[in-house]
Amino acid sequence: MAENGRKRKGHSALLLALAGGKTVREAAREAGVGERTVHRRLRDSEFRVQLNEARAEMIARGGNAGRICQRRRGRTSSIVANCAE
Repeated sequence: MAENGRKRKGHSALLLALAGGKTVREAAREAGVGERTVHRRLRDSEFRVQLNEARAEMIARGGNAGRICQRRRGRTSSIVANCAE
């Protein structure tokens, strides 16, 4: 997350793409960011924690990335809070 508390461009889409096994190039394209941005975010420890959590949730749900974005009990998943960026 950006230092000012706002999400960075393509944050959720990038998490989903990488958690789903996309390459850096594919994930960058899907998220609408450059490959250098993906590499920079992968060096960010907070982003890596979020990515690992997203991967774990995808595995727990049978690998269905779309289900992460569904509302559960009136709240959005804490891992990917806004899948429709």
